[in-house]
Amino acid sequence: MTKPFRSDPDNVSLSDAGWALLPSGVEMSRLPCWDVAAKLFARLGHGPASEWLASRGWRLPTQRETVEMWNLRASKRLEPYTMPTAKMLHDAGVDTSSQQAIDRYRNANMMTEAWCRIHDASVLSRLDDLGYDNDVPVINAGKHWIMPVGTIFGWLLKDGSVIQSPSRAHAGEPTYVDYATTFHAVRNPGATIPPPESDEAPPKPSTVPPAPPALRKGSKGPFVRRWQQVLLDAGHSLGSWGADGSFGEMTWVATKAWQRGRGLQDDGIVGPMTWAASATEPIPDTQPSGYRALVDEHIQARNYRKTGRDLSQLQAIVLHSTENAIRDGVAHNVAMWFGGPSAPMASAHFIVGPDQLIQCVALEDVAFAAPGMNRYGIQVEIVGQAAKSDWFGADVAVVERTAQLVAALCTELGLPVERVDADGLKRGERGITSHAAVTAAFGRSTHVDPAMPGDRRWDWPAFLAMVEEAM
Repeated sequence: MTKPFRSDPDNVSLSDAGWALLPSGVEMSRLPCWDVAAKLFARLGHGPASEWLASRGWRLPTQRETVEMWNLRASKRLEPYTMPTAKMLHDAGVDTSSQQAIDRYRNANMMTEAWCRIHDASVLSRLDDLGYDNDVPVINAGKHWIMPVGTIFGWLLKDGSVIQSPSRAHAGEPTYVDYATTFHAVRNPGATIPPPESDEAPPKPSTVPPAPPALRKGSKGPFVRRWQQVLLDAGHSLGSWGADGSFGEMTWVATKAWQRGRGLQDDGIVGPMTWAASATEPIPDTQPSGYRALVDEHIQARNYRKTGRDLSQLQAIVLHSTENAIRDGVAHNVAMWFGGPSAPMASAHFIVGPDQLIQCVALEDVAFAAPGMNRYGIQVEIVGQAAKSDWFGADVAVVERTAQLVAALCTELGLPVERVDADGLKRGERGITSHAAVTAAFGRSTHVDPAMPGDRRWDWPAFLAMVEEAM
């Protein structure tokens, strides 16, 4: 392979774009650091990058700080530029039917200066098209080294997902770089470094931002949102409110649980010890897999039963319809209804819309959706109407999204890809069923969704084929 391109640390500089102030109180460079000699974004491995920053009293950003900058209203988001493109493969005569051939071509070129120039030229051209004037942060100028040192994090998509979730795949290679490897700087507000001719010693590296204020019930503002994101990252539920910046009852309960899990005093107050413990929280190494990779949003339902049930004992995935016209935003609205203060005594594990998939109840807990099969079922609400939706015609997109979810669930739960009708439910057969079949089997409701009595408007052979294909 061609020798990798790496910047000389003596040629690295902060970008002319300067600094952006984050809600957490630190400043982060608006663009990645710059190689003034090569006229490219600086390519340093995580070790040399961290050392270069430390010599100036700066440091790499954390994942949370990177996401903070992504979420700034002023930030400009570019489409990620990943290589090789289809045109590059064609021009190089690569056999595109062979993944091995594509991988060989990519591995032979991904660290070269030529690819770095192609990548950066695309980024800078797009910024020019936007009239960029070094005035706001830029998202997707590359993928970035973050803390803990050795972690790489890359490219935010429009739907909020990330092409490369935090990974330590290259942690054993402190000098690793490829065409998109860049890094930002973080500092405490207003921090400076002495001029070269000064005899003053450079400031010590800053590894944590200034101590945030103590938080308790009634606290509001950006520090509360930051703490709530810690809770969400750790898997705690904040209901339909999420990270809303208001320290209420659910945040207090989740805080106490978080503290207990780390051997801290569970007083529900986010003081210095709790903030310090949060700074050492591990970052996941891998992207979500299975059904979790399909979920676009989590909105906790208000009414459900927390049971910690044995998933190996589940009998069926139960399909429902929300009885709404199929359009974008409906899944989110239904989820907010399930989670809001006027929520009905009903819920579902998932809601599938044409635009997104939302999880409202954990698989281990019981959702209230299909009396007779709540305890042993996974409840999946599909945006649509039992008597009106053209499920396998004009409205097939929402069915295909449902099939992807069902495929992932069948794989994880060991359920067969088979239809279970009313008689099968009574015999204890396992597979995929409908609310209409549950009603016919147990007679504890009158619902006939998602496709009327006997599932007469649901093409089971076609749906099962979609599930099989998705698997």
